[in-house]
Amino acid sequence: MKSIACLAFILFVGIALTITFSGRHTGIPSTLPLIQSEILGIMKSDFGYVLTKHAAGSCVLFTRIDSKGNVRHFAWTCAHVILVVDETTELTPQDALNLIVTVNINGSRCPARVIAIGSDATGGTDVALLELPNCTATTGSVVFDGSRPEVGSPVFNYGAAWGRFSPPSYFVGCISAASVRLEGSTFDQMECPAAPGSSGSGIFNQNGKCEGLMVALMSSSVSLEVPSRCLIQWARKNHLEWAVDPSFPFPKGNVPL
Repeated sequence: MKSIACLAFILFVGIALTITFSGRHTGIPSTLPLIQSEILGIMKSDFGYVLTKHAAGSCVLFTRIDSKGNVRHFAWTCAHVILVVDETTELTPQDALNLIVTVNINGSRCPARVIAIGSDATGGTDVALLELPNCTATTGSVVFDGSRPEVGSPVFNYGAAWGRFSPPSYFVGCISAASVRLEGSTFDQMECPAAPGSSGSGIFNQNGKCEGLMVALMSSSVSLEVPSRCLIQWARKNHLEWAVDPSFPFPKGNVPL
């Protein structure tokens, strides 16, 4: 998957973004399609930057309530946003654990700790989980859709495509192929624009749920996402069910690495 990482490198040089869904945004049942303005509102409310020492990307934010009743803030992003130093150098996942990065939410810079990370190598799952221990910002809480999308179904993306200092961009596209296998990993293919800064941004469906994370640009209009169903599978394998499904109890004590 190194070639995918190289293609993805042009995506994260700016920022990815933070997109989440919660019933608080609308009184419409989540099974009904939302209008574009409602989806855009959901995405805007959860926008954020992931800033590392070497580059930047995007994330989707979520919150959980711990055993003491405290609101805890977290984010999902792509692993290569954290791992890639430049076009020829990257950290190992083990080196990246406990790495401190920054998540910028509406101008508020929050330190974030890498608490779990996959791999962008061949056959890996290009995802990373961050905790924002001192975050006081008001954020949403992403809802993942773990189903396989239909070819032709619409998708929506909102991210800082042109870098950390540029306003975010709103893109609309569609699924052009599902479950594409490339170098041992599974992706969904989209006809949806992407640019530097799009990596890690959420791909949302018309129900306002996140069906994947933007990971790579393959051509001027064809891009790839890490499907939420693969992210969920990876989380379960690593005993992180609570980070993809709020019905699972939050772990007691420190969040396990």
